[in-house]
Amino acid sequence: MIMRRKRHIMPLVLSATLSACSDGYSSAEGELMLRNDMGLEGALAALNRLGHDQPSDYHWDYALLPNCELEIRKRRMLFRQEPIRVSLRGAVSDKKVVATGRYEVMLRSSKRPAQTVVVLDHMDAVDATQVEWLLDYLPRFCTNPQSTNMDARPSVQPGGAPSIHLESTRETRTWIRSFFSRAS
Repeated sequence: MIMRRKRHIMPLVLSATLSACSDGYSSAEGELMLRNDMGLEGALAALNRLGHDQPSDYHWDYALLPNCELEIRKRRMLFRQEPIRVSLRGAVSDKKVVATGRYEVMLRSSKRPAQTVVVLDHMDAVDATQVEWLLDYLPRFCTNPQSTNMDARPSVQPGGAPSIHLESTRETRTWIRSFFSRAS
């Protein structure tokens, strides 16, 4: 009788264990998808999600300011630190191991005086790589500091190849129309 019960209970326990595992990931937590066609809001949302989901002592928040500075705010429970601002123009991101399997990502500014800022800490290698990618991706949303309007202007790079930075689809269409109207 006892053997018969064990034989019926074991498949139930095994199926419950396997269905609860689901590859080690919580079903409530979705994947973080980084794409080259993400907008500014999506990129900042991804960076903020990484800043919120880490087992760090701090809760990290990020904002991209109009002068192409990344504002980094971190807080611990009721204690808030002063926001740190670092220019993304010409900045270099780097990750380093701080403990076994744990990384921190830093951003090194090229402006004078040189500035090195920790952007996020206590994360695994995958998250550290995602933060680095986002830090390299965010400068594409910076506007030209000399320009007061958002118009895209072509510039010629050494070698003669035109280079443009367009902020939206509407600006792209406007620029293409103006380019072809000048050509004809």
